[in-house]
Amino acid sequence: MIFATKQRILFDGDSITDAGRDRNDFDSYGYGYVALVVKHLQSQYANLELQFINRGVGGDTTRNMLERFDRDIVAHKPNWVSIAIGVNDVWRFFDPEPNDAVSLEEFEVNYRKLLEPLQQKSGLILVSPFLIEPNRQDPFRARVDQYAAVVKRLALEFEAVFVPFQEAFDASSLEPSAFSDDRVHPNETASQLMAQTFLRAIGD
Repeated sequence: MIFATKQRILFDGDSITDAGRDRNDFDSYGYGYVALVVKHLQSQYANLELQFINRGVGGDTTRNMLERFDRDIVAHKPNWVSIAIGVNDVWRFFDPEPNDAVSLEEFEVNYRKLLEPLQQKSGLILVSPFLIEPNRQDPFRARVDQYAAVVKRLALEFEAVFVPFQEAFDASSLEPSAFSDDRVHPNETASQLMAQTFLRAIGD
């Protein structure tokens, strides 16, 4: 397992990371995969005295993350940063007025701006954006795959841990409706699969 004694692990991203966390409670992790990962690590590695921080914000794109980068990431001086962002960058293309959509080119530029200041200070965990949709020809899924490919490539370039959430959903025999009502927001079953996938990626 990649984490060491008394390290601080910070999770950031959109609503999938946020998962209803209490913004007034520093120790709130929401009800999604982050909470499950934290619970597991706290119970299995209590001797390490790890500290966990969830700074996910529902609705965020990479633009939004950059705007709050110093406050929500740098200020906490994390030993590890887990980033799960991208689906809203894509989703905006399918809004009636897609003014906030983030192009694939801008997505990579924004993501690099997040990673470059961190790479000498923190270990990096990059989480694949995903859509719980098995049809790869679906326009939304096809575009998400393009953004996920960028994240995977950046993970290699920055020597980061890569968490393949999309691959985990694709490998499941369950119907998409077993994981989500809208193909984006995971339910409890999906969150359990995501937590297992995350833990495998970090070597647990």
